[in-house]
Amino acid sequence: MEQWQQFLWRRLFAKQFNDYQAIRTRFWQVLASNKYKQKLLPSSLTIFTVLQLPPAEFNFILQLSQYTDIQFLHYNPSQEYWADSVDPQWLKRFALKNPHAARLFDSRHPLLTSMGKQSRDIFAQLAELSGNDANLEGQ
Repeated sequence: MEQWQQFLWRRLFAKQFNDYQAIRTRFWQVLASNKYKQKLLPSSLTIFTVLQLPPAEFNFILQLSQYTDIQFLHYNPSQEYWADSVDPQWLKRFALKNPHAARLFDSRHPLLTSMGKQSRDIFAQLAELSGNDANLEGQ
């Protein structure tokens, strides 16, 4: 976020954010300290995701996985790993500041790079969690 966006967001939504954080903190405290509440959770959850999953929701689900088995079924528009595929304009700017690190990124597929950073980041996190069993097609 740009500084002006952060300022505006804080001015408009700081109270709601603090209320949300307090509720979330209390939820995890109750769940962690109450075995009965933990037993009320289903033994497993299957979650169908699309390309964009907000980081706060993703982190909530990850934390919930400490208490129940969670399986993600995630739509992936490519059979290849694409978390290193970035917007060409971003890559040019990044290469000016970090020429050596820029070699780790690519902008090979315009459709994938157009899906945005959030989609790419969620894909990378899910790929990391999958333990390399994400693509079992044909086996």
